[in-house]
Amino acid sequence: MFWYKLEFFLDRAQLSENHLLRRDTLDQYFPSGLIPFESIEGNRWNVYCFVPEDAEYYVDSQLEKALNDWPDSINIVDLGSYKRFIKNGMLSFYDSWSLYYWSLALTWMQLNKVQCEKIALFHIDDHKDFASPHLTQENKEYASLFSGNAISLDSPSSIAEAIREKSIGIGSFIAPLVHSINNLDIFHWRSGHCGQDEQLWLSPTFVEDSLLAPGKFKPGLEFSQDSGPVDYTLSANGVALAKKLHNYDIVFLHFDCDCFANRYNLDSNWSHNEAGIDLPLKEMKKRITELFLVFRDLPAKIFLNVALSPGFFPAEYWQEICQHIFQEAEDVGILKEDSFSAFLKDAHSSEILSPATAFVPSVGHIDPRLQSIFH
Repeated sequence: MFWYKLEFFLDRAQLSENHLLRRDTLDQYFPSGLIPFESIEGNRWNVYCFVPEDAEYYVDSQLEKALNDWPDSINIVDLGSYKRFIKNGMLSFYDSWSLYYWSLALTWMQLNKVQCEKIALFHIDDHKDFASPHLTQENKEYASLFSGNAISLDSPSSIAEAIREKSIGIGSFIAPLVHSINNLDIFHWRSGHCGQDEQLWLSPTFVEDSLLAPGKFKPGLEFSQDSGPVDYTLSANGVALAKKLHNYDIVFLHFDCDCFANRYNLDSNWSHNEAGIDLPLKEMKKRITELFLVFRDLPAKIFLNVALSPGFFPAEYWQEICQHIFQEAEDVGILKEDSFSAFLKDAHSSEILSPATAFVPSVGHIDPRLQSIFH
């Protein structure tokens, strides 16, 4: 079963008459978390999209159990909308909410006249996430291809709506950030990366839309080996990468937990033998602790958000890995009550994790240090 989400009408010539080619086009075009179907109505296609309601979509056999153990009441159809604030940090299931958190941070910085010359995105992820979102540019403004709504990084509420409707998706949330600020560098920790570190440059570019709005252009990113406004460094060594951050005023510290275990990669044909990275929980914790020890000594203001990536990172680890990340972040002074947490609390009081709904494992060992996070 699926829950109805979006509907579009296309000229008959826009999709192949061959069923397999047509399915490939639709599956490639629409982002993860939207399931497209099509039917013929006269001389046009009716394309209608749903969000998954069945756990089978996420491949992970432990997902339903993990959701039953979760402190908040949440249904599978709501995974893509879930976000919660913990002090000055944020937790979500879908990675796309990272852009919303960054837009809140940038709004807070502007309101408080926080000056910064250099911003770093420390991107902890098994994927680059440099795809183009389903937004088009008109008169230097962005509009959603799915709803037509105006989208701007200066308006966190517009970003939130774009994420809910998935015009900003789990693989396409970084391009709008690069297009919106001009003093950003990206450091990408990918545990599964093989070989030497890569040093490249990124430039904002535009990519023509291929289906819903031919002739209009979406924000994209382009690599160069020569030069560009954004330095991009890729490494399998998170500690060494973090040591390069001493000259930055602001760091967006972003965990997508599939960096440590991308067991399923949202692929129903997954295999233990083919997983690019699937570390034991003990090794994940060790690497996270080592990373935070480096971040403890950085002079930058650090904004932390964590995404759990259902269908990628195993659900059996969700509670324990979150407990570890947030506790380590508090121990080194990143996760705390400050003026940014007050800003979040004022605007989003219903989404603050309180002691009554604190994120703790329902079974097994609970680190007593964790209690301080919620007081």
